[in-house]
Amino acid sequence: EVVEMFPDSPYIHLGGDEAVKDQWKANPEVQARIKQLGLKDEEALQGWFLGEMEKHLQSLDRKALGWDEVRKMGLKSTFGIMAWRGPDQAAYAARNGYKVVMAAQSHLYFDKYPLDPKLHPDQPMAIGGLSTLENVLSLNPVAPDLTAAQAPNIVGVQACLWTEYIATFDHLTQMALPRALALAEVGWHGPGAPYPAFKARVVKWKPILTKWGSKVGAFE
Repeated sequence: EVVEMFPDSPYIHLGGDEAVKDQWKANPEVQARIKQLGLKDEEALQGWFLGEMEKHLQSLDRKALGWDEVRKMGLKSTFGIMAWRGPDQAAYAARNGYKVVMAAQSHLYFDKYPLDPKLHPDQPMAIGGLSTLENVLSLNPVAPDLTAAQAPNIVGVQACLWTEYIATFDHLTQMALPRALALAEVGWHGPGAPYPAFKARVVKWKPILTKWGSKVGAFE
């Protein structure tokens, strides 16, 4: 059904992160399945399941993508990695032949505060943490120590905007913008744009975005 919903997408995301195994360890059927398949443990069972899903997607001419935890589960490098736990996870996966989408929570989780809450206590509540516009702009998706053969394994960037603390469209756009513009800058040109010059360009967009109905967040 998901494949049909996105007919032009080469990748289908299967998740795979934060799967607590306590219930698996206590479940007789799960333990019997691990034994039947000759697997080492519950992590290997999840890897087996995701591998079966990947085969299904391949039969539909699609590629599987998952969060960077799946790399520990013995999956082949045909399984794409979305690296959320940090740039080091992206670099490691790229060195080992995986295709990687950079989504490092240190820079690209837009549910974090866009401004320091200690200095700007009047901004809407966020999940915590801080990722400023300048921080987003500083991200280098491709680690400098990747070789010429490894660097193309970083195939893109993505920001994540989880909405546990976001109840309105205005709040959503306030968290997304202008950080999404910094993400676009990094995606197209890589890091290195001087922040003052970038900020000056972004300010010019504020009236346009506001006219479109987007509530643009403040930035320093």
